[in-house]
Formats: sequence, structure tokens, C-alpha cells
Amino acid sequence: MVLAALAGLFSLAGSAANGEVTVEANVSQNLVSLGEGVEYSIKITARDERLDARRIRLVQRPEFLGLGERPGNPSERTETRIVNLSSSESRIFTWSLVATEEGTARITAGQLSYGPSAYDLPPLQVRVVRDATGAVSEELGSLGVLQPQSQDRTIDQQLRGRIFALLSLSDPNPYIQEMTVATCTIYVDPALLSEVQKVGWEAPAWADFFAEEVDIGEFRANLADLGGKRWQSVVVGRFLLTPTRSGVLEIPLHQAYCTLRVRAQRSAEERFFGFGFSPFDLGYRSLPVQLPIAPLQVNVKPLPTAGRPPSFQNAVGEFSFAGRVDRDSMSEDDFLTLALEVGGRGYFGSVSQPNLPDLADWREAGSHAKTEPEQGMKSLQGKKIFEIVLRPERHGKLTIPAVPYAFFDPAQERYIEQTAGPFTIDVAKGKERTLVVAGPSGAPQEAQKATRVIAERLAHIHTALPPLGASAAFHRSPLFLPLQIVPLLMLGMAAGLKSWKRRRETHRDALRVRAAGSRARRELKGASAALRENDNEGFHRLLAEALRGYLATKLGRSATGLTLEEIEQACLDRGVEGPRAAALRGLLERCDQARYLSARGLRAPSASPDDPRGLLDEADHLLRELDKAFR
Repeated sequence: MVLAALAGLFSLAGSAANGEVTVEANVSQNLVSLGEGVEYSIKITARDERLDARRIRLVQRPEFLGLGERPGNPSERTETRIVNLSSSESRIFTWSLVATEEGTARITAGQLSYGPSAYDLPPLQVRVVRDATGAVSEELGSLGVLQPQSQDRTIDQQLRGRIFALLSLSDPNPYIQEMTVATCTIYVDPALLSEVQKVGWEAPAWADFFAEEVDIGEFRANLADLGGKRWQSVVVGRFLLTPTRSGVLEIPLHQAYCTLRVRAQRSAEERFFGFGFSPFDLGYRSLPVQLPIAPLQVNVKPLPTAGRPPSFQNAVGEFSFAGRVDRDSMSEDDFLTLALEVGGRGYFGSVSQPNLPDLADWREAGSHAKTEPEQGMKSLQGKKIFEIVLRPERHGKLTIPAVPYAFFDPAQERYIEQTAGPFTIDVAKGKERTLVVAGPSGAPQEAQKATRVIAERLAHIHTALPPLGASAAFHRSPLFLPLQIVPLLMLGMAAGLKSWKRRRETHRDALRVRAAGSRARRELKGASAALRENDNEGFHRLLAEALRGYLATKLGRSATGLTLEEIEQACLDRGVEGPRAAALRGLLERCDQARYLSARGLRAPSASPDDPRGLLDEADHLLRELDKAFR
């Protein structure tokens, strides 16, 4: 989402309202370097009516202590907005100031009137230091902030301390199976916000966590104070995390990203001949910027053993427990549904069916569980209902004993046990059904009475048993034993596949690094195929991408952010001989030059038909050398 429309947001320092008119006073930033500029603004807004500028009067002008005024103060501008058929008109007065003294600069209170109404302007403060960028960078460094990375090292220096991403947890020390909220936020210098065009987040794999993503809707910028400076913050992602084991768990290094609008730099040839001109770019280009996020440790506490009741079944959360039956009277031929409900806030994956007490007069005939989430979050808030079907064993006034259920409440840090029931049911005698049995007529009276008893017990069974025939001898077939092994083999294959998928997800980064060499060789084959098709530009592009991608994976960096100097230095640090590292850099430089010339239909004077094949062989040889160094 383009965030430029949010660039006009100010830090609200104070406001007063009278009917449909509001007045705000603010400063553009609260931490500046000595000699740096800062703006003080007064904004008066009228809603659903026109603002009469002739009625605005500054009754008491604020004084600027430690801040010098620049010529032309104050400037004025008018804003008009229409949102949901509601209009507003604002008049903004802005003073351009400059920090002249180290310390705390003050803007005294003032007063503005609009017609008969007066509005107080609160006092404000601005912190002035010798080097605001250094002070902010030092404080951000203590918070684990990493510097942005792009394809342009000059831009990276300009972005230092002006844009970064942080991952925060609502509770960094949760209990096992206690939910914590992970939020990724991008912080942008307010002066830079208008140049940020797109933001996003590449979430990590969440090993050892059950993770559920939260829909945050549209990206919105909000004011935030961090590291002694005021920022525009944008939440770009949020997950509900539930740790599945105790101990120190680590969220690995990952990254957010954004696209920055920067002024394009064209070559002398392009400026002279007008190459690359578009009436829509107006001399700007979009630069992708990566915002790395440092690893984060989560200290997961085990559940206490003291005070754990027997009815505890690993449920963790702020829950309540209740039960009900669907009827209070029935016959022996009917079924009863006992519904046990666990509701509240917590991880519903830890909620299992309560253990029933001894049911002497009842027989369990089946059960069913369902979860009813609230606010669209299936694992955060709602209720889980267990429906247990029971059939009476006799008639009379029967009782279902109380059902206990315990859970661990992290907020109170203790176990809580609740009960549902008991429930008393009036069970009427069921209907007698005649059971037809084969045998001689005129059976003794005792046998007829036993038959009636059996008929009452089996009255609900209607399906006839199939006759025994030749098919019953299948167990004697030679195929019988081999076919029994098939389900076991399928079960083993399913377990192996699941284990393989879990291992691949858990060790995704390590496997990616291990497979870097084979992936680079596949890309070299693609370059060879492009060479056979006389695609000179594609050949050099694929050749360079294979080597850059290999090094980026081994170094844990982005391929687009690696410069030739960094590649050469990284190879030297890993023990690659100087001539080899220089040869690698030279090969990449030749590829870049060849791509540039091919894109313009030109050819290097020293090039020959054998040169591309020589480059391919040289790249394959360098890749084998790099495999030894990065092993």
C-alpha cells in the first residue's frame, strides 16, 4: 500500500474542542541535531462547515526558547478533506525554526481564538543534541535494531537510523501452551514516510510454535516514540504464537521489506541522448530495501507441578467450564446428549475432552467435539463443546455424577478446577419387542421369559447378520498375510513423510544452505542452454545469478544487496586464495559488462565465439573452489 498519503500526520501534542472546531499544536520532531531545522504548527479545523479565516486570531503568541526563527514565519496553507460524505476544512500555520542551543528547547504555551471561542495551546519541548542521528542509532542499537540493506550502499548510509523493523512479543516469557502475540512493526522517520511506497514482512518458519496469522487489515501509520525519537510506525504482520515445549526457543533472523522512491541516476550517455526517459517517472525509481530483524529469544516456562489436580489435561488459558443435558426425562430406548463446554481465552488446541466419572447406570455410545471461535480466531477466543451420547442401562431415576475439569490460568499462575453437574434424569421403561428365534415350538416358560429379556436388551438392533458362506474362508488364502502388511507399510510411509516434512520445515535454512551448490549448478545448466540458443544476455545474466545466489545463501544475505567488494572480502575471510577471489570478482564484472552491451546490441571488441564457453568453465571451476571454502 502506498503510504505517501499518510505523510502529513503530525504528533498531536494538545487539542481543544468547541462544537465542530478543533485546534492542535505540534512539532515535526522531538529530537534534532544542533543546527537542524524543526517545524512548529498550529492547526485549526472546522467540520461540516466552512472555516472563516478572518475570525482566526493569535491572542498569545508562543515563545521559542533555544530555537531560532527563520524568515517568512509563519507560513499558511489550507486543507480540505471529504471522508464518508463528511467534509472538514483546516487552516495550518507553520513556523520554521532551527535548533541553536544544546539541551531542551521549549515552546511556551499560547492561545488562539476563533470568533468568541478561545483555545489554549500547550507548551512543547524539543531535545537538541550534537548528533541526533548518532544518538538515535546508539539507542536503537541497544534495542537490537539492524541496519537496512539495498542495492545502493550510498542509500544504505542515508537510511541508517531512519527506517528499520522490529519484532515484539506481548509476553517474552510465556508458559508452555500459553499464547503470546508476535507483532512486526516498521518504523519510519516522518520526513521519509512520503518516499515509502510499499511495505511487507517475510515471517519466519516458527519452529517449536503453533502459529496462527492475524488479519491486520490495511496498513496504517501511527505515531510512536522509540529510542528518544518520534516515528511513524506501520504494523505489517501479527501472529498468535503458542510454544509447544519449554526452554529457550529462538525466532531466527528474518526480514521485513519496503520499496523506496529515490531519485534516479542516469549515465552521461542516457542524459545526453535521453535514453530511459518516461513522462511518468519524472527522474525517480523504486528501490527495494530489506529490513533485517535480529533473532529473538523466548524463555518458555514449564507448568508448575505443585497444586496440579487429577482432572488437569494440559488446558492452558483463562477458561470457564459448564455442562448441560438435552433432556431431563426419557425412556430406555432413547439416547441422551451430555454437552460439556470449555469457553474463554487461550489455546484451544490444548483443550481435550474431560474425563467422565464412573457411569454405573449409563453406557457411552459416541462423542463429538466442535470449536466455535469468536472474532474469527480459532485458537484465541471462543468455546469448545464436547457432545457425549449416553444410553441408560436401566429405568428409574438415574444420576450422571459431577464432571470435574481443571486448567492452568497463566494470569493467576495457578490451577483452577471447576465442575459441571450432577444431572438427574427420569428414565421410563422401554417398549418390549418380540424377538423371533429359531427353534422348536413349545419351549419351556423359563426359556420364553429369557427370550423376552434378551429382546428388551437387543430391541434397538435391526441389522441382520450376513450368512456365513465360502467367503468366510478368506483367512486361509495365501494373500491374507501379505495384505495385512499393506496397512502397516502405508502407515510407515505416512509417518516417514510427516517426519520428513517436519524436518524440512524446522531446518529449512540449513537445508537451503546445504543445497546451494546443487542449485547453482542447475542454474549453470540453464546458462549453458541459453548459450546454445545464442541468448548472449540471458547467458551472462544466469551465470552471474548462479554465483551471486550461491554466495548470498552461504552468507545469509540477499543476492541483490551484495556488492562486488563485499563478495571478494567474504571469500578472503573464508580462506579463498587472493587470486581466486579476484578471479571471481573479475568474472562477475565481465558478466555485468556483457549484459550491458548485449542490452544495447553492442559487443566487446575482445570477445570471441569461445569466450562464453570459457566463462562457463571458469564459473564451474570457481564453484568447486567455493564449495571447499564454505564447507
